[in-house]
Amino acid sequence: MCINKGSETILGLSPDLSRDEKVSFLGKLKHPLIFRDSMLMLREIVISDMSTKKKERVEFFEWLDTEIERRLLKHEQYLPGVREDINNDINELLNSLEENNKDVAKLIDVKNNLKKDIESLDVWKDYYKIERDFWKFIKDRDLDLWFVLDPVITVHQDQVTFEAFSVDESTYGCLSIDMEEFELLQKPTLGTTNIDFSAKLAKEIERFRTYNEVKLSVNPEGFTVDTGIIPEHMEKKIDLPETWIKGFNQVSSAASLGGIDIELSPIDIYDICSFLRRHKAQKSPRYMKWILEPKRQVKIVFEPFGSELTLKAIYDGEKIREEKIWGRRRWLVLEKIIPLAKSFKVRLLGFGMPQFITADLGTLKMTIGFSAWSSNDWVKGTAFNILGGFIGNGNYDKVYKLMKEKRCLSMESIYDNLKEDSKAESKA
Repeated sequence: MCINKGSETILGLSPDLSRDEKVSFLGKLKHPLIFRDSMLMLREIVISDMSTKKKERVEFFEWLDTEIERRLLKHEQYLPGVREDINNDINELLNSLEENNKDVAKLIDVKNNLKKDIESLDVWKDYYKIERDFWKFIKDRDLDLWFVLDPVITVHQDQVTFEAFSVDESTYGCLSIDMEEFELLQKPTLGTTNIDFSAKLAKEIERFRTYNEVKLSVNPEGFTVDTGIIPEHMEKKIDLPETWIKGFNQVSSAASLGGIDIELSPIDIYDICSFLRRHKAQKSPRYMKWILEPKRQVKIVFEPFGSELTLKAIYDGEKIREEKIWGRRRWLVLEKIIPLAKSFKVRLLGFGMPQFITADLGTLKMTIGFSAWSSNDWVKGTAFNILGGFIGNGNYDKVYKLMKEKRCLSMESIYDNLKEDSKAESKA
């Protein structure tokens, strides 16, 4: 929940208590506005969905034409008894409607009585039980509606990270906050947990100002309100989607692959987003082609417009290359942090491969990973772990236990600690 106490604001996040690690953290932010805009950008990633939507109206009109033709034939064939049948049908429907109206009237009475009972009693007495019952009802009725994809928090020795995927799972976002950004108010307990990040919580984060002292709190004990009044906002707890486990694995594997790194200024990113905002392709091909020539300015050709954009960035590579990027409109999520960023590093992995963009925000860094194109998401259509060589049975339990104890190790250190296992097993 988000609580305002005078000039102090506490952003409180309650972790998943079913995990072995009881993650905790409490620190005061030095740059709350940068954190605010970065979290709002992460929210844009969380709710973005570039998947193709079905056009149901076309199917409806096709069905309607068929239905009209069918009824005309039926009318010609059974003309003598049609009027009588229609009258009977109308009477049945009217009777059914009358019964439904009675049921509706009963429900309205029940609603009004419940409202009176709620008003006469303490409103928040059974709030949390009602909330759990509500989410259970949503889960049983519509699983897709129940699944809200929200950030995973990791408290590490040197930083706190928020990670999430978009709704279509084609965009990955990671906000990394160095420990230098915080004035620690207690010793953190390291680990990873998942929290909920709803639209209401985003609205509260939008209210952060320079004159507010903003504290980030990850509290395994949860949050209670002793005053008896409604908190400004309190979140439900959610489960982590299983598909995200594979997604994180694929992002990590893709990030380990070699690629081309290009340093872009905020002006360059602004020019790209500005073009994408002003032009929307109505036909194929829809891609932007990066033309990279050694020691010359980077050029981008936007298709199908044939427009060329010359950036200020200089390509430092040794060979002439051309890289095509699909799903380019996803890049618009960068707009919110352009004024805050010192620079952007773009990593291109090759033809038909993902791209990574890292924004340098000082003590904060935002990393965005785009899959090859929108419909080829990180979860279902990728196998970068095979390209990275992370295959085989692997001694997962030993490596997990070692990493949980040490928190940060190089591959060579892992080999030294697990000498009884082969390097291939440890790498896998």
